[in-house]
Amino acid sequence: MSKNQTSKEKIKEVARTIFMKKGYAGTKTRDITTAAGINLAALNYHYQSKENLFKEVMMESMSSFFQQILAIFRNEESTLEEKLEQLTVEYIGRIKTQPDIPFFIFSELRFNSRALITQITGGEKLENLVFFRQLKEQLKNKKREEIDPLQIIANLMSMIFFPFIAKPMLQAFGDMNEQQFDELIEKRKKLIPQWIYQMIGE
Repeated sequence: MSKNQTSKEKIKEVARTIFMKKGYAGTKTRDITTAAGINLAALNYHYQSKENLFKEVMMESMSSFFQQILAIFRNEESTLEEKLEQLTVEYIGRIKTQPDIPFFIFSELRFNSRALITQITGGEKLENLVFFRQLKEQLKNKKREEIDPLQIIANLMSMIFFPFIAKPMLQAFGDMNEQQFDELIEKRKKLIPQWIYQMIGE
């Protein structure tokens, strides 16, 4: 690895740590340059801006994030119920450590959805995944075939993602501090799979 590549990777790793701790808005360019032991010119040489650096860091984090999720979707051995539990725990756990991911995902989906989905899934169709087939089969067995499986998936995503996006509002409504909000989120790891199963007639 060349000196330039080493410098670029160091900047990215330092920035990843700071972004995860402070978020995009709370991170100053000076925070990154000081922690990395570089000047602003070096950061601009490699990334041109804080926004470009954030985007590269988040795309890598998001790719890793979704590969773990897809592994659960593709698992031939686990049941639908096990997948729902694993998905909820995995999603919530990762978002707690990378709270900017939901905002980044929705921003990218709004402006660059096709490229983002292709990068995440490798072009694989949702209906070909084991999870989707199991979901359709469960709806059929429970005589709930009128329900589009995408409705269930939309509800699952909403239940997981929305509380993180609405965190300030939920904290205000519930008069909650950080620890109380965290406790609320932890309880959802058990509740969300139960709610989804109720929707499909279990």
